[in-house]
Amino acid sequence: MKTNVSEKIVISKLLVLVLIFVWFFSDNSFAQCDWKRVTRISNKILQTRHPTNYYSFNDRKALESIEFISMMDGWTVGGDNIVLKTTDGGNTWKTKKIKFIKQAGTSRVYEVFFLNSKRGWIVGGRGSKALILATKDGGKKWKQIGDFGDKVDSVLTTIVFINEKIGWALGQKDTTKEFKKGIADDHKMGAIWHTSDGGNSWQLQHLDEDALFSLEVLDDGVLLVSGVDYVIKSENAGKTWDKIFKTKSVSLISKIDFVDKNEGWAITGYENVFHTRDSGETWDDIYIVDKTHNLTSSGFATVHFRNRLEGWVAGANEVIFSTQDGGKTWSLEHFRKGGGVLRDFAQTKDKLFVVGGNGTILSRGIVNCQ
Repeated sequence: MKTNVSEKIVISKLLVLVLIFVWFFSDNSFAQCDWKRVTRISNKILQTRHPTNYYSFNDRKALESIEFISMMDGWTVGGDNIVLKTTDGGNTWKTKKIKFIKQAGTSRVYEVFFLNSKRGWIVGGRGSKALILATKDGGKKWKQIGDFGDKVDSVLTTIVFINEKIGWALGQKDTTKEFKKGIADDHKMGAIWHTSDGGNSWQLQHLDEDALFSLEVLDDGVLLVSGVDYVIKSENAGKTWDKIFKTKSVSLISKIDFVDKNEGWAITGYENVFHTRDSGETWDDIYIVDKTHNLTSSGFATVHFRNRLEGWVAGANEVIFSTQDGGKTWSLEHFRKGGGVLRDFAQTKDKLFVVGGNGTILSRGIVNCQ
């Protein structure tokens, strides 16, 4: 059967269209896997004229925490009482005004945590005064809660709940009076608080000699908390604590992240990443360096693993490294000299977000990116 000229032309055109279709979607797929900066933020307070020094962890414009309750709906909070919300999957963010934050005189909100699509909490504070807000309707309405009695006043930096009643929070106790009297080594001490009524009342479980930064609830009442250069562990839901790991040098362990009850990661403000496979009893030290760009980590602040193999670490200079083989090898994904400190990751079904200094929000796709 012979093919005439007109049929050949039609076939050629169809082939060209198919090639264009394949090229467009394959190219677009790879583009979605690159880190992009969110620019449409309806809050001028985030637009700083002078970039914050890359090593500053006291950036007043920094976004400290990010959380998604669905593919479309997410929250991020930070310094200067910043609370932002997205309803379009992180493409645009709008200011959420919560009157209780202003009334409490809070200077900083440190973390937003949602147990599910309805129940959530925001924590922060100023000086030695803690702030806790709670919502039962996905953030439409917030209520100020939290009775700490007259034991210790703390600025709260971290909060985690395992159900609607039971949760823990990390705080920084103001010990200025004790410091002046010579009975405290610093102006701040770490405090671990526990609640069994959804955050309405809190009991002090542990007071540590140094500031505490990150909290992970593993399984069956097993908790891990990171400090300046060590990790402490409780196997009875916080009633008692033991120091299980200490770094060789003083390096702030700002974040720990577990993919299951056994395997987890911890990062420091230097170039080290620590890996455990036994619930934190032993840790392997991994040093990350990018020889191609002559770049070390510049100091990490946060870590996130999607599964046992695929993970990211991020920190100063907006540096982001990734691994696809469980931490054996690492690749540089993003870097901006003079950029702020990236502080927290959040993941949806198809995207990964990270927030940090100067109101920075970065995102990338995580589907079909191998």
